[in-house]
Amino acid sequence: MKLQFDLKFLLITKEFTRIFNALVILIVCNFICHAQNPNEKFLQIETLEQELSDITDYQKPSNPTKDNLIAYINKLEIDIDKREQIKSEYINLEKLILNTSIDTNELTKDPKDNNKLKSVRDKMIQEVYLDKLSGNSNQSSDIAIKELYILQLNQHLDLEGSHENASQSNLDALHSVCIEKIALHEDKIDALKFEMDQLMESIKNLKLTTPNQNKSASNASNKSSNAKYNLSAKKYITSLNQQNLNYQPNFGIDNKTFEDRKGFMNWPLADGQRIARYQEVIGNVRLNGTLIESNDNIVKTVAQGMVGFIGSNADGSKFVIIKHDKDFYSLYSNLKEVYVIQNQTLKYEQSIGIADKGKNGKNIIQFQIWDKNQTLNPSRWLKNK
Repeated sequence: MKLQFDLKFLLITKEFTRIFNALVILIVCNFICHAQNPNEKFLQIETLEQELSDITDYQKPSNPTKDNLIAYINKLEIDIDKREQIKSEYINLEKLILNTSIDTNELTKDPKDNNKLKSVRDKMIQEVYLDKLSGNSNQSSDIAIKELYILQLNQHLDLEGSHENASQSNLDALHSVCIEKIALHEDKIDALKFEMDQLMESIKNLKLTTPNQNKSASNASNKSSNAKYNLSAKKYITSLNQQNLNYQPNFGIDNKTFEDRKGFMNWPLADGQRIARYQEVIGNVRLNGTLIESNDNIVKTVAQGMVGFIGSNADGSKFVIIKHDKDFYSLYSNLKEVYVIQNQTLKYEQSIGIADKGKNGKNIIQFQIWDKNQTLNPSRWLKNK
């Protein structure tokens, strides 16, 4: 009886495995069939590039004050965020190109495909003409890239007998554009970040004007009602530094230091959106971190560490300060519940509590990063969205 049952179970398991494997193959085939065409992806990135050009029309204040410099820094940050997004899309396009299997008839069989390429070529010719007309030397690298792609597109559109070569030529040209664009955006991002760091140092010696003059703070919705989220944590961080906490990171489980995660940290609230930027004025006080809003309420650590301090805000909400390797700290404020205890060792992305809700019903936390007694801009550390 047991043998008969075992045989039936084996047959059912075997049949289930066969069906499961067939479903996996079907899903993979369906994904491949609907994979995005590299040229379509490139056109989408061109739209992002246009959006970037629309937001880069700003200038450094000629008469700098603390407020107008911070407003300028916020614009730099938006610029960086958009460039990070575009760079990420170029990286995805590069992967798509490398994984694309060329159909020898794909591009030339359907006139619509050639029309798309002609449209891209004509648009680039117009852009190169305008760039050269402006005489802007900063555009020279971009012009060279576009001219290379125009040349390759012309070669493709002129070839009639060699479909496969034309397709491969198009992909090779597109791949070259990706490599050059990724490098250009990386260089620009580094330059903008350096400029931001320099400006943040310079504004320390400038006087703060009336908070109402700070336009960037008034742009986010309900900023005045968000004043309660602005925790001044310096006294707690200073106290922790004086205690010289004995924390040893476990690099056997997680081999990344806190600095290794710079620019790649997952957000402490999943699917979070920034509603107030670093150094904005909220409730007449400058924000030492960033306000994050999300429909998700689980707050997680951004790196491994140890609970250094758990405290309460005036409104009854709680905050947690985590000690990381070297002299780095992260702070999570406006928590309704806390899951951790003092001196507890934490893993990367471990849940530490529940975020409290704002007036709009969404969950809000303030997130700060410190290096010893110096507050840092969290946007430079969190993964770009």
